[in-house]
Amino acid sequence: MLPPGGERWRFSSWGGDDETNTPQYIALLAFLEEHQLEHVPIELALVHRADNDYNPNAIAVVTPAGSGGDVDSRHLGYLPDSDLWKVGMGLIPDLADFAGGEIACTGLVVEGYESKAIALSLPGHAELAKAIDDFLGPDRVRWRHSQPTQKTEVANADLRAFDENHEPVSNITISTELSFRGPFRYLRVTDAASKRFLGDVDRGHLFLKDERERPNVSALLAAAGVPVAEVIQQPVIPLTEEWPITTAPNIHTHRKVDFLSFHLRGVLIAQLNLSTRKLWVEDNNLLGATLCYAARAGIEVREIGLPRAPWGLVNEVHPRDMRDQDFRDSLVEKQEASVERMLCRLVASVQAAGLDDVLSEGAIMAERWRADDINSEPLSLFRVHEVFVAPRQQLFGAHTLTARSKRCRLCGQRGFTFKSALCVEPLTYCHQCLERACRGMIEDRPIAARALGMLGQLEFDGVPMLEAQLDALHINTASPLHAPVIDKLLMLRFVIRRRKFPWTYLLEEAGFFPGGLRLGWGTLIRARDGHLCFSLGEKTVCDFLHQHGIKHDREPFYPIDPDFNPHGLRRADWKLDDLTFVEFWGMPNDPKYAAKMRQKRQLAQRRGLTLIELTERELPTLPTVFSEWLPTTVTGTSWVWSRAVTDLNDESGVNG
Repeated sequence: MLPPGGERWRFSSWGGDDETNTPQYIALLAFLEEHQLEHVPIELALVHRADNDYNPNAIAVVTPAGSGGDVDSRHLGYLPDSDLWKVGMGLIPDLADFAGGEIACTGLVVEGYESKAIALSLPGHAELAKAIDDFLGPDRVRWRHSQPTQKTEVANADLRAFDENHEPVSNITISTELSFRGPFRYLRVTDAASKRFLGDVDRGHLFLKDERERPNVSALLAAAGVPVAEVIQQPVIPLTEEWPITTAPNIHTHRKVDFLSFHLRGVLIAQLNLSTRKLWVEDNNLLGATLCYAARAGIEVREIGLPRAPWGLVNEVHPRDMRDQDFRDSLVEKQEASVERMLCRLVASVQAAGLDDVLSEGAIMAERWRADDINSEPLSLFRVHEVFVAPRQQLFGAHTLTARSKRCRLCGQRGFTFKSALCVEPLTYCHQCLERACRGMIEDRPIAARALGMLGQLEFDGVPMLEAQLDALHINTASPLHAPVIDKLLMLRFVIRRRKFPWTYLLEEAGFFPGGLRLGWGTLIRARDGHLCFSLGEKTVCDFLHQHGIKHDREPFYPIDPDFNPHGLRRADWKLDDLTFVEFWGMPNDPKYAAKMRQKRQLAQRRGLTLIELTERELPTLPTVFSEWLPTTVTGTSWVWSRAVTDLNDESGVNG
């Protein structure tokens, strides 16, 4: 029997959808009031209702078995789940099972909200939890885990079975990513050759898709200047003989702010509270593999927790035990304050650039922004993350990071100062602003068209461009700009959400194509050198060749060939001075178009022609594609850079 205590535990006594009390509850309360027994303790009982559809750990309050009838006929109500969580979801059910089904306890009549009610007289939650724990002893959980379940046997087999075997990775690509699952940035690691995702480095720990690749990927990261946590050879909780540190378990990690969850083929098998370092494992028979995985990832584990029965973490263990909600809440509060300061600074920057008519304060406030992921990073981690910010590389090309960090020119967040040939002075932009400039953030088509029109006049001399060309600033390195002009060009990019609108329509609405003709299969438009092009992709290539002084002929004929060009009418897109042919494949996925592509390749191979093949994917990398044709100094070209941006830069220099 549970002893009476100083706490009054209420219980839900509803018996139907209309939230009326159960008939048994009404009858018992009426009997007590009729016989004036409101102050007399009454005998009640607690029963574990494992058949409850809502909660298999549900505890029912019933009249004693001696009053007659089955459990349903004696049912008064249920203890709230909130009370069960405070005690420990599995403790009272364990005690009920140990007691043979029912636990005697004491009830009494108390004043309710509108009328009198029945409550339980029990000790406080912590006191009751300790008493039950002491009574049942430390082995109450592990005996349930002594024999692996069928689910555990399958999991143990899967822990040693990997889906694929990969060739060893010889080179990696690293990029810093903004996380929207939490406030921390992380590094994404891929195979440079195959583009295969390898894993992430989060808060100094390497989490791999395939744990077998840890030694190789760790060495490549070290060579790239990225430190990761070392393997813990002698963890606080010793590893099992079955899972030594040299064995790789097939486990993947889902990362959150305050906990890590370990998964096996999408199934949760363990969760680590990052504050208490307590590892909760679904089954004691999976403990060896999870401890091994944690040690390999350099993750410290100080304590082990198990559910009352195998695979019962979600139903039995309170979420607050498996995570640090207080830490999560404090981060949210801190971030809200940081974001508010950041947005005020960004609004001021927009107004200073005269762009508040296209980038309104309301649009800025409506966007999802983060702050703490950058501002709270330790300096050593911050430096590593800044090195691999891909949007900076996309926008500015080759640049040099300095040894100083400053506040972002646009929003005030922290960023590393860098030097670029595009600007006369060092620049500082945070990761988030660079990201927004590369992908855009506003999904308003008329506003995007206005911003695109302004950007086209400033950077592209009023001629249309491909969407991918916005990834890089189009600035003459021989005439670098002042920082306020760069600010304006970046913020205009904020307004144009990429891959959201039909690009040709957006160009048309922005005021381009005054002399262009849109056809069903493309756009007939003049390149800057006067050549007629049949798509924006062709115009981009033609403009690049013209800008860099690479001599080229438009639509040259291929040599006659009896099989692939019998009438001599087949043309390439361009021919360079050294007789290199260049093709821009505009519709490679169209079957008829692809057939012509194959014939041109075969023709070039038979005739020994050098053929450069381009698709839209190669357009951002034209300097690499044509690197051997790029002259040291550009001569003999009539290329003219945008006068509008030059004028704006002159004004900025005077005002600055």
